Amino acid sequence: AYKQSGLSYKGPLGETAVIDKVQLSTDNNNNLCIKFLFRHTRRPE
Repeated sequence: AYKQSGLSYKGPLGETAVIDKVQLSTDNNNNLCIKFLFRHTRRPE
């Protein structure tokens, strides 16, 4: 059964994040797993 679960990115305030990669996979029970690779850039201090 599908269970909706909302997630939010909890990064530093004022900085934007970019998704570099998305991986979609299933296990033996056909459960969908989604993984994200995030990137955010910061100015050097």
